[in-house]
Amino acid sequence: KLCMAVVLVHGLIGPGGQLAKRVVPGWTYFHQVEKRLREKHKLRTLSVVLGRGSPEERAPRLLDQIHAWPERQPGERVSLIGHSQGGLDARWAISQLNGADLAHQLITLGTPHHGSSLCDSFVSPTLHRLPRLADALKRANIQTDAARWLSRSYVEGEFNPRCPDALNVTYRSLAGVRHSRLEYWAPFMATNAVLSRAEGENDGLVSVQSAKWGDFLGTYELDHIEMINFPLKPHRSPPWAMWDDVARLCVSPCP
Repeated sequence: KLCMAVVLVHGLIGPGGQLAKRVVPGWTYFHQVEKRLREKHKLRTLSVVLGRGSPEERAPRLLDQIHAWPERQPGERVSLIGHSQGGLDARWAISQLNGADLAHQLITLGTPHHGSSLCDSFVSPTLHRLPRLADALKRANIQTDAARWLSRSYVEGEFNPRCPDALNVTYRSLAGVRHSRLEYWAPFMATNAVLSRAEGENDGLVSVQSAKWGDFLGTYELDHIEMINFPLKPHRSPPWAMWDDVARLCVSPCP
């Protein structure tokens, strides 16, 4: 018997995602990814919608939606694929909420498993120094409190110690990287430079070192937003080689 049920777990939906919702008909976070997984790889897919919040807040919503998914067979354990914060949401659900009963593997894409120094050294200090900016961003529905729970100090100091891996779940991870700053999505050019100095190679928001968790599958020539086929990046590289590799890992004998 093969396990072919896949649950896609989104990260933060920032200003770019909010704009894409308005200007791209039918835009979803994993843009055209579900279609490829279903049609080419014959996988059953669920793309959850978790809304705003920390991993601890979003993880119960993730499990609720898996329980309610009519395509999941009774007792079937799924493959979770988490992009960015979605990987932390899934880890919390597995470790702290008995999610191992529902998932047999987690594959993370550009997830800050060790936090991002952008939050510690840039975002949080800037918002602290400029409270009017912080208020304006909140009024614009931009989730500024994520800077705390995605910081290196929080993820390494609090989240990881409280979130041990489940022994009966396989953990895999991969990262994105670009080798020319001009290849990054324009908003990531500056963050890539800051992160390169602090942590080395990165996808514009998450370093390769931070993205490693469990069995590390390597890097792909993609920035953070290209991983999800974000439609508003001009001349973006299609991420299908990465997704085809991931899909093949999701067709396996059920444990």
